[in-house]
Amino acid sequence: MSTKADKLAATIVTYLKSAGELESLRGVVDALMRSTEYKKSVNQVVVTSASKLEGAALKQIESFIAKKVGHDYMLTTLVNEDLVAGFTLQINDTLIDASFLGKIMTIEDSLQTKE
Repeated sequence: MSTKADKLAATIVTYLKSAGELESLRGVVDALMRSTEYKKSVNQVVVTSASKLEGAALKQIESFIAKKVGHDYMLTTLVNEDLVAGFTLQINDTLIDASFLGKIMTIEDSLQTKE
């Protein structure tokens, strides 16, 4: 999934690299983090579950999110039956996979690595 922020970051890095100024990247990041837009930004959270989340399950996930990022976030909930059971939680650029499909993929990857 590519976002506007991903494209902007790629453009900045490409420009700095072509200009031979890649060591300036830290300064650019620091300046962006001091900007008003960054300080006003809201954490983007996407919960994708195997079935619709309701009641206690949704409240438990919202409590976890609040502990991780505070109460300033925008929550989007999606359903993907391919997950079989469980959910994935995308908080900005961090993905937490607590799905059955994710567990199967992890096991499959480890078995292929051992071959």
